[in-house]
Amino acid sequence: MTALAVMRASLRPQHDSIERALDLMSGGVDLPRYVRFIERSYGFIAACERRLDLSRAPAPLRAEQRLKTPLLRTNLMALGNNAASIDRLPMCEQLPSVSEWPHALGYFYVIEGSTLGGQLLSRRLRDRLGVDDRGLAFLSAYGSNTGTMWKQMLSVLESAMADEGAAPVITASARDTFTLLQRWHE
Repeated sequence: MTALAVMRASLRPQHDSIERALDLMSGGVDLPRYVRFIERSYGFIAACERRLDLSRAPAPLRAEQRLKTPLLRTNLMALGNNAASIDRLPMCEQLPSVSEWPHALGYFYVIEGSTLGGQLLSRRLRDRLGVDDRGLAFLSAYGSNTGTMWKQMLSVLESAMADEGAAPVITASARDTFTLLQRWHE
């Protein structure tokens, strides 16, 4: 079993826990609940992305399109916010470490992984909530390129995890990201 497979298996409980806690796939998601989810996601992700140094990232992760803050701002504007109201949203203070790249890779594993579920979720919410593409920008981040972007992410992770010392750091960071993100959404 590869280090990446071991990591994925060890993180399954955290993944399942946050998925249950957010409960976005159920039929009970209404527009106010979706707006709260996007606002809380913005408060966590924007705070983390302010600490990222993409210039030190492996090439496939340097792309500005990997940043979710602009997508979340687009989402929020489409859902009735303006720049001033977005700037007043609460920002998470309990954040995972992202200053060193093994830590940042754990964070990216969680956030980039959410783009896979986001594809399915955006299709479900489009009709149910009457939200257009701008209102779903975060969930449909890469559109038809989602699979390609995820494979690039996995390739970077596999390379990084070849260093035995990095694998436990990346895994611990991903676990922290899941935990802190779930706590922030509660």
